[in-house]
Amino acid sequence: MAWVNPQIFADTALSIVSEGNAYDPATNYSFLTEKTWRAVAMRHPFIFSGYPEQFDYAKSLGLRTFEQYMLIKDYAYITDEDARLNAVVTNTKYFLENYKTCKENIELDIEHNYNIFLEIFKEENKLLATLALTEIDKHYWFDQTGFSHLLKIQE
Repeated sequence: MAWVNPQIFADTALSIVSEGNAYDPATNYSFLTEKTWRAVAMRHPFIFSGYPEQFDYAKSLGLRTFEQYMLIKDYAYITDEDARLNAVVTNTKYFLENYKTCKENIELDIEHNYNIFLEIFKEENKLLATLALTEIDKHYWFDQTGFSHLLKIQE
């Protein structure tokens, strides 16, 4: 969504990804925001600071979530949010202190995630290409401002 200087990823060893739901009482956690995808696209390892269900969703997509390189491997499943955040801090420190000893395996996981990202991107582009051939394109849905173009009134 917002541009981030790629040099930030080049100069750091780990992204801390803060995910969350858009609003209460939203309970669908089967999505990842640009924060996670940005780390993946920039080939950056990450520690996930979000809901356990979103962590599971990331794993269900095939993403490697780097917990094997953390001190508290089940940190993402700690139900108490304060305790989970404390585990994120502990894991961040541990990861940074031990990164070099696991660097080769971490880089393999990073590349795996990047390839997953590319596959999802290709599939989404196929979907958008399909949509472009339908009525949606005729109504210029993707080029409009406001919300009125998203409503279709049955005649």
